[in-house]
Amino acid sequence: MSQDVLIQFTASFLVWNVLNYIVMSINLPDKHLKRDDMLDMRNRMVSLSHGLTMVFMGGYHFYFIHTECGQKMSDYQRSILVISCGYFTYDLVAMWYYGLLDKAMLIHHGMCQLGMLGGLEAARSTSYLIDALFVTEISNPMMHGRMVLKYLGLRYTKAYEVSELTYISKHGSPHLICVVLYIYGRLLLGTTMCLRCLACDEASVFIKIAGTAIVL
Repeated sequence: MSQDVLIQFTASFLVWNVLNYIVMSINLPDKHLKRDDMLDMRNRMVSLSHGLTMVFMGGYHFYFIHTECGQKMSDYQRSILVISCGYFTYDLVAMWYYGLLDKAMLIHHGMCQLGMLGGLEAARSTSYLIDALFVTEISNPMMHGRMVLKYLGLRYTKAYEVSELTYISKHGSPHLICVVLYIYGRLLLGTTMCLRCLACDEASVFIKIAGTAIVL
């Protein structure tokens, strides 16, 4: 990793930790929650921030920035990868520190970190990794928002219903809107991105494996 990228990555990691400190310090009506539920809820608030950041930044890249196979990484693409890599490193450390880390999350975050760092080193065809981030994060803000509202005792509110309608809930039958969002983001866009990445001869084997693995 180059010195500039290392500095940016460290700064991103510190910023997410500062946000975590702020979230953990604010006064919220969660005194009734068990310790693990309280920590999970507040950590989800940070994850919600990352999800929204990736949806807006990744969405702009996906829909408005034209990229070609083998294209050199731009400063904007580097910023997205650095922000996300810093977040996944922060979240891995935070979940371990709070005792919330399990094997599935360890594998998931480890895979994401490897993909982001590999993309920063490859410096070409990294647009596929950013597109993979976008299609996988597109439904996460609603997922985290729904759980935060539930923890805060706001289950029977308009905000919760909106969150549930836009995400597949495992508690009850899926709604048409959430099915459309999930299929559009995870399956349609994700499959299209993977096929484009695999068809790019200029993309390294690592980029192809990482991009596909993140979506899977």
